[in-house]
Amino acid sequence: MTALALLAAGIVLFIWRGNRSMADFTVNYKAGDRILHGETLYRVQDEHYQFKYSPYCALIYLPLALLPLPRPRPSGSPWSSSRSRPS
Repeated sequence: MTALALLAAGIVLFIWRGNRSMADFTVNYKAGDRILHGETLYRVQDEHYQFKYSPYCALIYLPLALLPLPRPRPSGSPWSSSRSRPS
């Protein structure tokens, strides 16, 4: 039960924290989404951010494609390192 609570807390924290510059996550998320919709994994237009693993690895990310992709959050969150301090 504790492991399930920790997993749920991790998912909530990840979604709440947002997706600022997590290119690796986005590539893997797209791979799961493309598998879900029967699209090709490997696209030239993805350039450097192509999925670089075997199609079997993309199956791991299929469950992620069922979740909404976290949107970037404003940098003014209390945990943001780029937040300016009051003078």
